Amino acid sequence: MQEKKKLAIEVDNVQKIYKLYDKPSDRMKEAFGFGKKKKRTRDLSGYSEEELKEYYKNRLLYYLERRKTEKEAARHLRELNCPEELQEELLAFAREYRFIDDEEYARSFIRDAAGLKHHSCRRIRYDLMQKGLSKELIDLVMEAEAPSDEEAASALVRKRLSDPEDPEARRKCGNYLQAHGFSYDVIERVLRRSDGENVDIR
Repeated sequence: MQEKKKLAIEVDNVQKIYKLYDKPSDRMKEAFGFGKKKKRTRDLSGYSEEELKEYYKNRLLYYLERRKTEKEAARHLRELNCPEELQEELLAFAREYRFIDDEEYARSFIRDAAGLKHHSCRRIRYDLMQKGLSKELIDLVMEAEAPSDEEAASALVRKRLSDPEDPEARRKCGNYLQAHGFSYDVIERVLRRSDGENVDIR
């Protein structure tokens, strides 16, 4: 067997080499004074009112590159120690230009959770409430977007249950449905319909 040869490269400045390969997001984090490994705080004492507003607006917009709820955005501004009188102004700006849209966020979340992940309505409601959305908004959007639990559970059974006649496969499928937030009654009904027999998933 041929012996592998090791290649050594001499580097004068490792920091320069690293900078060639870092990610754009890393450079933006460095510019704003924060990062994953070590949080940095920027001295804002010398900033004018307009400079402060621009700084916090940029930080907020960077945070909102991935869609967030208004409650999450407000919490982020508080964590940045953004002045209270500026927080509402920035949130109003984000709402006006649709950087924040809780109803659209809920619709997109439900489509993904129900259509791709096949989560139950109970789990979707819980997750949305954890995001800070109101019960009224959740009810409104769930009625329009979410399938029934039996529809979602049936889709999971068709996807996960390879052999409807195998009791062990049915038990595992039932446990999987429970993990996605479906009630025992719903699981029992959809599994019974799969081949006409009952199953004990407990």
